[in-house]
Amino acid sequence: MGQDDGTNGMAQGYHHAILPWASARDRRTEIRWGLRDFQLRVGRRATGMWLPETAVDRLTLRICAEEGIRWTILAPWQAAGPVDTGIAYATEVGGRRVAVGFYDAELSAAVSFDPSVTMDADAFLDHLVRPRLAVGETVMIATDGELYGHHQKFRELFLQRMLTASAADLGIRITSPGRWLDDGRDLASLPAVSVRERTSWSCHHGVLRWGAECPCAAGSHWKPALRSAFDRLAAAIDVRTELAAAELGIDPWAARDRYVDVASEFAEADGWAARELEAAGRRAGADARQRLRLLMAAQTSRLAMFTSCGWFWDDPNRPEVHQVLRSAAHAARLMDGAFGTRLERSLLDDLAAVVTPAGEAEGPELYAAALRAVDQPT
Repeated sequence: MGQDDGTNGMAQGYHHAILPWASARDRRTEIRWGLRDFQLRVGRRATGMWLPETAVDRLTLRICAEEGIRWTILAPWQAAGPVDTGIAYATEVGGRRVAVGFYDAELSAAVSFDPSVTMDADAFLDHLVRPRLAVGETVMIATDGELYGHHQKFRELFLQRMLTASAADLGIRITSPGRWLDDGRDLASLPAVSVRERTSWSCHHGVLRWGAECPCAAGSHWKPALRSAFDRLAAAIDVRTELAAAELGIDPWAARDRYVDVASEFAEADGWAARELEAAGRRAGADARQRLRLLMAAQTSRLAMFTSCGWFWDDPNRPEVHQVLRSAAHAARLMDGAFGTRLERSLLDDLAAVVTPAGEAEGPELYAAALRAVDQPT
């Protein structure tokens, strides 16, 4: 992508949750955690945000703008009307503007799902990209990073050659989305675009796939029941968190936003808790530090249980669903152990409404299967 001038990197929602399904407070935390994690790892603040699965609505964009995000990437069908994918646009939300780039859908699908396309970088640029550049100045391609070298062996070499030797040989200038969308210009100078509410790049039925019965996911009737169970657990954890934090003299949501330093392993939990308590003018005794650490650890798992991959597939009897169930179990057990609540019991009751498409298992059985490996002694 060329020399790093501070524009060619973007953050993402920290737990890869589908943000339009989340509360406003959770969206803000996921965005703040994503920005802070980027800063901790890269050494500068990101100006762009990759929305998980490009799932978007006006509230999500407004929060992004309020948090200093200047640009994002969407699929062309997420625009309210026809768009030219070679042009940078801007959308207005809450009195602020966010630049939006719409990727080339045909080329993006080709590199993502047709392995033959990524066999020859020279041919890809010459036969597929260059004809588009004859009618427009910019071609933006979006694809999953794990494709290159993970799903398709040696495809990282395709990227390396395409972005260096192939582009140079053909006289094609490689840029980055950030450099294209946010080159320092006033965003008011960009043509305006309206974004379709609650849409995504990987499902043409909006965001139904991650929480409702989606026409493209047969047997997805289990998803509303699982999301309802998790929403109830999250609400119960939040109530207990606010009560316990009040006793500590802590704003739990501001503290949660700052806890990313610990979650990303850039700060030690006990020292972090001591600093939070001291900043609030409270004694940072061992019991108070332990209580605050526990609350934040539970909140971290409670956020992680909404990770998108746990909701994408048709059948819930998969490792991805098991993982979000383990996150829910961890959050519930932490709270039950500290406060004598019965959140895990309530969760199991709610999970009884979750039934696999073939009807061979219910939620409590899936939960037990998910926990079996971690509960076994080592």
